Amino acid sequence: MKTGRPKAEHTKAKSVTVRLSDELHYKLSEYAASHEITMTEVIQQSLKEFFFKQN
Repeated sequence: MKTGRPKAEHTKAKSVTVRLSDELHYKLSEYAASHEITMTEVIQQSLKEFFFKQN
């Protein structure tokens, strides 16, 4: 029997590393904290908004 966390329905298989200035990192961190979400979620939401507004 396997133990551990069950697999998510839609797993994220790709990872991207991004270098940020101190200012951008601070703004990202503060925004995430004030909205009680992770920095990853902020970036993912921002990218979705960026690409969907393109069309």
